This record gives sequence, structure tokens and C-alpha cells, in this order.
Amino acid sequence: MKIGIIGYRNHSSKIIKLVDQTPSTKEVRVYCRKSLETDKLNKSNKFKKTKYYSSISDLEGMEAIFITSSSSSHTKYIKYFVKKKKYIFCEKPACTTNSEVKFLKLLNNNEKSKIFINFNMKESELYKTLKKNLNKQKFGKVIHFHLNATHGLAYRKDYIKKILRTKRNLFNYITGNLGIHYVNLLHDLFGDFKNIYIKNILPDKNNFINSCLIHIIFENNVDATVFLSYGTVYSKNLSVYTDKSLQEFNNKKFSIFYPRDTFSSKGLFIKPNTIYNKKFKNDFIGDSINKSVTKFIRTVKRKKMFSIREFNKNIYSVEKLINAKILN
Repeated sequence: MKIGIIGYRNHSSKIIKLVDQTPSTKEVRVYCRKSLETDKLNKSNKFKKTKYYSSISDLEGMEAIFITSSSSSHTKYIKYFVKKKKYIFCEKPACTTNSEVKFLKLLNNNEKSKIFINFNMKESELYKTLKKNLNKQKFGKVIHFHLNATHGLAYRKDYIKKILRTKRNLFNYITGNLGIHYVNLLHDLFGDFKNIYIKNILPDKNNFINSCLIHIIFENNVDATVFLSYGTVYSKNLSVYTDKSLQEFNNKKFSIFYPRDTFSSKGLFIKPNTIYNKKFKNDFIGDSINKSVTKFIRTVKRKKMFSIREFNKNIYSVEKLINAKILN
């Protein structure tokens, strides 16, 4: 299989490595706009099947295209390669404005079925474990979901240099860049939104937002909050409160506390013992990126189609985040 990749830095380099090492891959062409940069990349290239090109047209002969460039360019490249009738792997989000949302929603079903939008967190073992247990009536109806994902990236010098060169928009802030993962995941777990609110917290001295709180109220009246930060200590944990149990992920361990009516010797409510425990090797994401890439390549190889329903859901979550109410 011949594969084209748009983007070559940071996360893109992980994708290049994964694709290059896939046995069914015969050729990998990576597009980067600057010819001088292309020459440098080819001279230092350590991948066996990969070569760098400075013209987007050099990717037209490829069977499938990976779009891993900056978020604001994703729809532009989808437009280009949809016309070429290529299979497309697009990193989240596929769009960043309402006009781009409209364009993607108006694609026909045949075009949508050849596009895979990579919300890879839904390929993680944690997500599958969580979804499986939330569907069990024994553990009750969900009342509230809360997730924290934080660390101190904002204080690293290389990050500070990067943000000074970055345009100020939702998907370059933590709110959109990381938040869209969780907004999409929560839509998959709990259904359509009634309301979504964003509180951007403590912009740094460069007026760049490094922390936020996302609050979602669902049509089924489930309530969810997500706290994200690049400006504090490391934490990755979640809690799901139901009317019968508590499900928690903390320190790479998922536990279910049950039943609700657990009492001390004095007849006071106490936290129940766990009736389910599962340890994970990694945090929220794990090896989900590898699984997403494998899933895409396998589908292309078999000349199958991707879920149109999943495509529409992925666009829905982005549209909702774009139009969320910003709280002061």
C-alpha cells in the first residue's frame, strides 16, 4: 500500500513511524511545504519506506492520505483529497469553524464513508472498560461524570516559545486541542447535549489559555465536568457517580465501589468496598493511536468503508464545542 502523510513534526512523526513500520506499507510520501526543509529531512531520514516532498501533488498517486498537520488546515486538505477520491485519515478535529462544519456535513455518504476522523481515545482499553460497565443496569443510572487531566507543560521553555508563534483560537488552546477528545468521548457515552459551557481559567502572561473547565448537560440530564490544565501538577483521574455505585479511574486503576447502601457499625454511610478492579499499563490514551492507525490501514487494504454515523457524531462534537457558551 502507498500512503501519503501531511505533516512531519511532533505528533506527525509518531504517525510516520507507525505507518513506515506497518508490513503492508510499500511506500510513504510525506508532504512539507518548504523545499529546503524537505532536503534536510531526506538527508537525515532513518525510515526505510519514507521520503519527503515539497509539493502536495506528489501525494496524489497514494492510495490513502493521513492529515496530521495543524488543525486549521484539516478541512482544506480534506477538500483537496476528497476530489481525488482517496481514503483519508484525519487527526481530530476535522474542522475548526462553522463554515468548515457546514462543508463536511454536506459531503455525500460515499465521501464520508472514506474518511476516518481520529478520536483515538475511543480505541483505548479504559474507554471500552468504562462503556461496558456504564451499560450494566446493576450499577445504576449515571448522575455525574468528572474528569481531570493536568500537568505542568505551560512552564517548559520549548512550550512557551511555541505558543508565542501560535495564533490565538479555540483549537490552539488546551480547551479545543485537548478538550475536543473528551467532548467527543462524552457524546459517545451519554448522547446529545442540552447545553455546553466553557470557563477558561488563568491565562498566562502572554494571554494564552492553559487551563479550562468544560461543563456539559446532556439531553438525558446526565451532568459532566472536565478540568484540563497545563499549569499545575500531574493528575489523570475520573469519577462516575450513579444512583447505585461509584466508578473511579486513578493511578492507572479502574474500580467500582458498590453497593450505595453500605454502613458503618454506627449505621452511618461509608464508602463501599470495590467489587471490580482492573489495572492498566497506561493512562487514558494507552496504545490507542497504534490501534487507530492499524484500524485505518486494515480498512483501506480490504477496500471497506468507515461508519457514516461515526463521522456525523465526530462532526457534531466539534460543532458543539465551537458554539459552546463561554463563561466569564
